[in-house]
Amino acid sequence: FPQLNEFWFPSWSSDDVYRYDITGRYVGTFANIGQSAIIYVVGEMDSMYYYLAAWSANRCEKRGPFPTSTQLVWSFSPSSGGRTAGVSTDADNAYCIQDNSQLIHVLDKTSGGAKRTIPITGLQIGTVHGFFAVVKDRFFYGTVSSTSIYRADLDTGSADGFSCSLATGLRNMVFTGQHICGGDNNYMQCFKVS
Repeated sequence: FPQLNEFWFPSWSSDDVYRYDITGRYVGTFANIGQSAIIYVVGEMDSMYYYLAAWSANRCEKRGPFPTSTQLVWSFSPSSGGRTAGVSTDADNAYCIQDNSQLIHVLDKTSGGAKRTIPITGLQIGTVHGFFAVVKDRFFYGTVSSTSIYRADLDTGSADGFSCSLATGLRNMVFTGQHICGGDNNYMQCFKVS
């Protein structure tokens, strides 16, 4: 959550989110975030609103503002099959991705209205547990069955040849705006993006 310099990790089995400061120290739990079975949650860079990918409900949502409200601003349910597995934002758009899908759904950040889809090409598509982040004109993508993180062009969806590997599987991810951190449920490794 960039506005607070916090990492947020959703609890899969409830509607709670565990909050950690930038050093990794536990600072509390945000209870009743507004949805359960959340695979990923991310805060806006310039406000106190947050976005979540609700796996079981198959929705990407915008809610907030934190901490005063969990009110639903908008909800988007992709119709291309699979479960929502990741959400990211930039200055103008929100991006919703599904598990085992080759499409990125581009949404208006204010209304949640669908603008277009981006076909993903040149990447191994698979089970995603939140490992999806938009950074400027690129996106980073990783699947549970791999330790590799791939980068692709946001406009075309085409892999650009960059990849890197982490020491563990990709079951969690946080993005600080400068660093992408990923790992399993016990260990996180970070790298700087530009």
